[in-house]
Amino acid sequence: MKFGVSTASTNYAPYATVHEKIASYIQKNYDCGHDIAKSIRTGQLVDLDAKKPTRAIATGTKAEKAILQPGMDIKFSTRMSAHVKREQHLHSNLPKALAYIMNNYCTDGLKTRLIALPDYESTIRDDPLALLTAIKTCVHENARTQYPPVTISTHWDRLLKLKQAEEEDAPSYAKRF
Repeated sequence: MKFGVSTASTNYAPYATVHEKIASYIQKNYDCGHDIAKSIRTGQLVDLDAKKPTRAIATGTKAEKAILQPGMDIKFSTRMSAHVKREQHLHSNLPKALAYIMNNYCTDGLKTRLIALPDYESTIRDDPLALLTAIKTCVHENARTQYPPVTISTHWDRLLKLKQAEEEDAPSYAKRF
């Protein structure tokens, strides 16, 4: 199952199916993969600063503060170190996800089209979210727009010959649309 540009002779899996398979794999196999998987599903990098822990200050008398504050500081430092570790995992998983998508889910023709995009070097090369957006554009944009009547007849032909595969369930078949 790969992303590819569908033509009259080739038929690739729908974008949504491959997209969800990538997110599921990353969530399952990467350290703190749930953050990068959520980013892939939403198309925007998860904002971990919103979940950044805050340091609490003990209230009460000086004696009570002296007893309570060290415990609160330890709790804050453990939460903060976990938060920093989560941020590090998120940023280290981005290049891994990009390589995983390019190597396992892009056909050679699609790779060529992606590399030919004008903003490939500046934005797409290091960002898996931008890569998925570019893939979606390339997959749904027809390469043969030079001669529209051929494109229209090809799509009508594919639509009229569309069948549900023998081992394909109804929800997967419906996702094609």
